[in-house]
Amino acid sequence: MRYLFCLTLFACINLVAVAQSYMGFDADNFNGVHGVLSNPANIADSRLNEDANILSASGFTANNYYKIDYLDFIFDDEATDFEDLSTKIGADNIVNGVLNADILGPSVMITLSEKHAFALTTRLRSLTNVNNIDGQIINFFQTEDLNDIDFFFAPDVDGSVIFNNWVEYGASYARVLNTGSKVHFLKAGLSIKLLSGRAFVQAQADDVLVLYNSDSDTDPLTVFFEGGASYSFSDNTDLDVNFIPFSDEDDFNGDDTSFVSQTLGVGLDLGIVYEYRPKFRQNVSRDHVQEQAIDRGVSTYKYKVGFSILDLGAMKYDNTRLVDSDLNDININQLFGEFESDVKSGLGVSETFSEERFVLPTRVRLDVDAKLKDKFYLNMNTNISLVSRNNTNANRFSNTVMVSPRYESKWLTVFSPISYIQYGGVGWGAGARIGPLFFGSGTIFSNLIQKDQRSKSFDLYAGIKIPIFHEKPVVEEEDPTDGYKSNCDGCVKKEKKMKKVELDGYKGGIK
Repeated sequence: MRYLFCLTLFACINLVAVAQSYMGFDADNFNGVHGVLSNPANIADSRLNEDANILSASGFTANNYYKIDYLDFIFDDEATDFEDLSTKIGADNIVNGVLNADILGPSVMITLSEKHAFALTTRLRSLTNVNNIDGQIINFFQTEDLNDIDFFFAPDVDGSVIFNNWVEYGASYARVLNTGSKVHFLKAGLSIKLLSGRAFVQAQADDVLVLYNSDSDTDPLTVFFEGGASYSFSDNTDLDVNFIPFSDEDDFNGDDTSFVSQTLGVGLDLGIVYEYRPKFRQNVSRDHVQEQAIDRGVSTYKYKVGFSILDLGAMKYDNTRLVDSDLNDININQLFGEFESDVKSGLGVSETFSEERFVLPTRVRLDVDAKLKDKFYLNMNTNISLVSRNNTNANRFSNTVMVSPRYESKWLTVFSPISYIQYGGVGWGAGARIGPLFFGSGTIFSNLIQKDQRSKSFDLYAGIKIPIFHEKPVVEEEDPTDGYKSNCDGCVKKEKKMKKVELDGYKGGIK
């Protein structure tokens, strides 16, 4: 049981990830439907007329307990020994982190007019939080031989692990708020999301005491516990109702429908964007200057500021399993053996059915994007979580700050984000959009320059979409006839004959 506990905790620590998705690409003015993910107001007056996402995915792993050679760990099939690829750095830390996997399915953005736009999105999201776990506890339980430790004491141990997996069906609308001033430009938007919860698992420790003393008169492998612990999970992870998720008795197969929607909820994103356009005539077509025809594929702002509140809302799981245990005067020897027959009786486990309400990872985001010269921009953004790490029924994102210079044009954008991520440290990466394809990593360079290429974070994303640009302005030439149509088409003009006039005897002579 001790090794099972270590393995579970170890997996959570090594899969934790930060909040940011599509790092660098999220600031591109030609990112189309992806703009609603960071601020729903972005799609109003978009540089694209329509945009259809086929499939895109983003993931970012980070932790403050290990430094890992992620490149070999992910891409080298022969590098299977994790201990050879990692270095412990967080035994004295309080370990925190989140797992963020974000897949955007078929989605579309359509510009309705110069003022209005809407988008429809499908999205699969998976988040795992590791909150407030003492690194010394992790280190202690990973020790192969407890005889190597003379004494260990950890009072008031608190912590939690929270996993939630859900699908979002979103509808977004954005519009331009003012048209009177061409210098000061304002737009706002909102996204309403139907949440379809798929599965969750949650565990927590409350004021747990751990005591080990190899010099005691008892068995040197005895570790005493006091306090309480509990865990809960959705009913579709426990098909045989034995209060053990994903047990051997659970008959999961390809035809099983248990992972179809387990709960419904509603989420909301709100956003507003201000643009300062001192040279608003920059988007006038050079081919039609006299007519002042607007090319809507050109950005005219000197700088813009965006503010959004993302992931407001919650979902509720019905008929969930809740397991409470009393750890007072329990020693580790009672945790070995079969859980159902040997461990339960020693832990004082109580099992009940309940309802669990999970709060979305609510956060605020601030963006500042400045046009430096021609097609060169500098983006600065920050994400700040509004969810406490002590909330054991809520997912949360890590706080992030990012600066990203970029070159941006109609068919090509290149960017290089530099970020500081809570628990993940400093990251430096690069990415690009080339027509319908985009890809990138916010940490690829920082991973390569680290000693032994070991770092606390790694991310990667890619996608394919169908962008449809605004048509170039066409100005009809003026009709010089002002619409007049002759009813004598093809007529042949006839010469007029002079009428012969008699001159009363005049003979043309000059006297």
